[in-house]
Amino acid sequence: MSGARKEPPPLSPATVSATVRGSCAIGGLCLIVIGCVGIFVSDNGTGTAAALAAGTALLLVGVLADRITTLEAGGVKVQLGQVAGKLEAAELADQSGDHELAARLRHEAVELITGNAAQTAQFSQTRQAPSGWRRTAELERQMHRWADEARTMSPTRASLEGVFADGSEANRAMALAMMTGAPSAASYTTAIDAITAPRSAFEQYHGLVVARLLASRNPTADETQRLREVVQVALQSGALGAPNSDRVTLAKRILELTPNE
Repeated sequence: MSGARKEPPPLSPATVSATVRGSCAIGGLCLIVIGCVGIFVSDNGTGTAAALAAGTALLLVGVLADRITTLEAGGVKVQLGQVAGKLEAAELADQSGDHELAARLRHEAVELITGNAAQTAQFSQTRQAPSGWRRTAELERQMHRWADEARTMSPTRASLEGVFADGSEANRAMALAMMTGAPSAASYTTAIDAITAPRSAFEQYHGLVVARLLASRNPTADETQRLREVVQVALQSGALGAPNSDRVTLAKRILELTPNE
């Protein structure tokens, strides 16, 4: 018999206790107040946006956890049902005397609320800055941070496809970056979407980065051949920018990696 500690099963939002909901509502209001004050007295726009997004999420966990399951605020998507379930499980663990598990569950709930909040807010803020090498360099630094996170998180392909399909421009970029950090989660569907219907040249470039990763890992796969065709059409149509652009160079490298059958 294994000695592993069993985690309480997740609860549905409808079962969230008044204690948990009240705590979330109070905490959310505090964060919103801090964020609103920050608008007027702080130059840290990223931190202010993150506080407002996290505060809104906490408030809605407390007030509307039984009516809605997902919130997107300030570019941050939060699964309210998951947050409420972890907080409720933490309360039950406390009641049963397992304070270590309770602390871990509360930490996980906080991570769900604030996870990537500051990073996605920073990405969105940087995207609004004037174009130039400084903006590109800062965006690339954020992509590297997300890729590094993926190496420890090991996200699934389905989860990253969902983030890309449903997310803001920042979430789409995060999904592409995490696919490079977790190659097993790289998605042909996502790469093709980023190449053929990008929100920006930056996104298209990173869609090509994922495509190169897929081509190098599975050069003869049927899906890779389809990807090759997409890249070739984009290259021939001029959709990848000037002939000397980084996107064109990357596309040519992908074609070199994949035999033309």
